[in-house]
Amino acid sequence: MTDAHSPWPLFCNDLEQAQQWVGDQLANAPCDLQLGHQALSLGMNGTVREILSREDLPLQDSTGRQWRFRLARLQGVSNPYSELIPPDVQAFTDLQMDHARRMSVPAVVSLLGGIGDHLEVISMLLAWSRIESHPLILQVTPERQEALAPLVEPIPQLSLQSTIHPRAIQGMAMREWICRHHGVIRFGAWIQVGHEANDKPKGTLCCWKAKGEDNLLSAYLRSVPFALVMDFYKKALAKDPKVELIDISDWTPHEKHQLKALGVQCRDPRAIGLKGLIQLCLPREIITIDTALAHLCAVMGKDTTLLLNHFPDERWVELHQPHHCYGQHLRIKKQVHFSDWTETLSALIS
Repeated sequence: MTDAHSPWPLFCNDLEQAQQWVGDQLANAPCDLQLGHQALSLGMNGTVREILSREDLPLQDSTGRQWRFRLARLQGVSNPYSELIPPDVQAFTDLQMDHARRMSVPAVVSLLGGIGDHLEVISMLLAWSRIESHPLILQVTPERQEALAPLVEPIPQLSLQSTIHPRAIQGMAMREWICRHHGVIRFGAWIQVGHEANDKPKGTLCCWKAKGEDNLLSAYLRSVPFALVMDFYKKALAKDPKVELIDISDWTPHEKHQLKALGVQCRDPRAIGLKGLIQLCLPREIITIDTALAHLCAVMGKDTTLLLNHFPDERWVELHQPHHCYGQHLRIKKQVHFSDWTETLSALIS
């Protein structure tokens, strides 16, 4: 079993069983980073706080920081990033930002994570850049540069590069710096799109499945099972046989075959790119789980239905505020019962 995997008791709809398993494992290995993350994903916040309060444990500094950061976000702390970023990284960030502002040169910020993470942090960085009239260089991987370039190139305050820069500031450290020096941070829509062609949506575009290469439990908790998706589509077509349904989830070839036989269009977002996906979204209603599509719709100002699991990622406490584009454009429907999407999908059909 690798760090990215979890044993079967977690992959169920029995919350008590899952919490009991993680609790038993933490009793034997209270300093295990991944077990703590799993506990937080199952709503065991008190268990993690109790571990953090103990002075007899050889808890690694990075492990404690990650757990405290997640808890601070859940509590709505104004600068949760201060729990995550160690003092030496804060000092480095201060030094680089002082240099960039004094010399009137762009600050370089290194971005990590998936496309959704990039869209989110660009939303925040661009809002700060416009207020402060200070340009930024975003250091990304060549793959991310290729995907984001068509969206970022028209924005004069931002530029992309894939080469390593010695003065690059970590993305999370930049968030901490903005919170510390400017109070609250802002997340604003930044992808410019034209008006929708028609007031009435042409159909519905859906994403039901998270990949979760590095966190299979998170992907499982966020994703809707294929059988429920098929039932949803059948009921939608029964209500309106002519409705256009597009699915961009990463289903298996066999699952895609079943969807196509039903009349659902399956599209690969990697093949059409972000600009192509934006054009698909514009004239349609959007239903998505917590994945990159939710971030894309928020930062392009597209009203969207966002399905969140019973214990959603703590980022939504911060993002889904009325003054952010996420709060303004994402309508959240939260799972009623742990690992059970039945009622949520029934409400969508209704």
